[in-house]
Amino acid sequence: MCGMLALGVMTQPTSFIITGTSAIVGASSRENPADGGGLYVIPQTCAPMSITYGPTQMSGGSISWMSEVLGLTSDELITAGSKDSATSTPIFLPYINGERAPLWRNEIRGRLIDIDITHSRGSFARAAMEGISWAERQVVNEAERLTKCINERVVLGGHAGNDNRWEKIRMRTLGRSIARYEDADTTTRGSAMLAYAIKTSSLESAFEALSIKPVLSDVSEEDRKYAEINFVRYLEAQKSLLAESDTAKERP
Repeated sequence: MCGMLALGVMTQPTSFIITGTSAIVGASSRENPADGGGLYVIPQTCAPMSITYGPTQMSGGSISWMSEVLGLTSDELITAGSKDSATSTPIFLPYINGERAPLWRNEIRGRLIDIDITHSRGSFARAAMEGISWAERQVVNEAERLTKCINERVVLGGHAGNDNRWEKIRMRTLGRSIARYEDADTTTRGSAMLAYAIKTSSLESAFEALSIKPVLSDVSEEDRKYAEINFVRYLEAQKSLLAESDTAKERP
């Protein structure tokens, strides 16, 4: 919650992604949602904004796993994936240890879909990065559906905010402009804001006093189209996986 505060999530309606080993993804709104669905809700009795959010299972964890598979360091993988410019890339379902929000299915496992002879190590690196972001987009979309508050820009914190190599990946998967907070520790900054707010009785003034300016990047129409087309591919692959898992559970 302190990390959310440091990204401005509690001062105005905001869609956000905070990444680490997993990711915390959601949206804030001026009113509580009628139903939290499959996500968590921080109600307005606890914060100035209602925050609807959920954790994914593997964000940085998927990067670590794919790095080991490809024989790269995590840093090398992110560089390779961010530089890959092939016209197509496999679809990666990052459920290598099940998935939390919005599916809450600990029995499912990840997949790589649509692999062909043109794909290189960079293609698989990029697929891993995009798959992580597709999963985050699904949570953002669900949070916004529940709050009925859609934001043109998504705010990034944690590793995603600190590494500009993710910018292109995020825009061509989220299909939106982004605001990236380059901050060594958003949680510590949020904690300081909370202490400041105790003194001033205002989270808004605390955020204004102690926040940093984010790096803004605007999405191109080309990236927006890529995002819409390939998010459908991701959802179709997910639907097939879930159907197969349901069928397997029904077998005697």
